Amino acid sequence: MNFSHKKRTIFVIILATAWLTDRATKLLALALLPASTGSVRGFHLSIYHNYGMAFGILQTYPSVSLFLALTGIGLFALALALAKHKEVFLTPGIALLWAGALGNLADRLVYGYVVDWIHFILYINLADIWLGIGALLSAKHFALLER
Repeated sequence: MNFSHKKRTIFVIILATAWLTDRATKLLALALLPASTGSVRGFHLSIYHNYGMAFGILQTYPSVSLFLALTGIGLFALALALAKHKEVFLTPGIALLWAGALGNLADRLVYGYVVDWIHFILYINLADIWLGIGALLSAKHFALLER
């Protein structure tokens, strides 16, 4: 197995594992957790329907089609960067970005909102965590594009 093939394999394994854990935890949360009461403080597990963007941004302007379009544009831009700079972008961080974006996109397509179920200051889910970690791990790779 050459280096490039090994990188692609690791990339796919991370993406699939992260996406599947997000989907599984959301399905478990929907089956087992109560709906949010809206007056939660501190750490709490309950279902929250996020019609806004990440962390509930633009929650008062719920437009599934707007957020689907924004997610689609982001994924398209990421795909273009990946196609153009394969060796740079076949990294664990980029795999986590894909998994997070696809996880929340799947929610919007299936439910019309994102299923958030972890409350700690804000409501989030594993896809949001994957997006955050992926962004941190990938920052240096995005800086390479500016050269």
